[in-house]
Amino acid sequence: MSIVLSLDMADEETLFPQLLNIITRYEKYVDDAEPLFKLEGKKLEEIARTLPYNLAAYDRHYQEMKTLEEWLMVRRDKIQAKLWKKYLEGYARALASKDIQMYIQGDKEYVEFTEIILEVGNIRNKLHAVVEGFTQMGWMIGHITKLRIAELQDVVL
Repeated sequence: MSIVLSLDMADEETLFPQLLNIITRYEKYVDDAEPLFKLEGKKLEEIARTLPYNLAAYDRHYQEMKTLEEWLMVRRDKIQAKLWKKYLEGYARALASKDIQMYIQGDKEYVEFTEIILEVGNIRNKLHAVVEGFTQMGWMIGHITKLRIAELQDVVL
């Protein structure tokens, strides 16, 4: 099930703690990836066997963070539309669109969503770096394996 579908979106009071739990959980995933890149003392077969699993798992986490970030942007756009309407209709004198935008960008709810989007984007970028690292590791393991096979073929019995 998608991370977005698992959220209880009844109100903002329950949504923010859920988002903070998700952010904490995914930060732990990023921290847990560091030991996976330490290859000293490991057998080539073990690394080659676990690499696809790790790559798939972290790519899935990356995609989930990307989806969550896009979903949060949609929610922020809804807040912006609601506030735009409020400021457009709520004042006796007409406000310029730049003034309305400034009021919206200073609104507490809008700022909180923007901060969460930035945090989710940061975690998404870290997960992307982990995925890229596993991709490079796969390239490296493939070439090491090819070199070892070539050495075996050159041996005269």
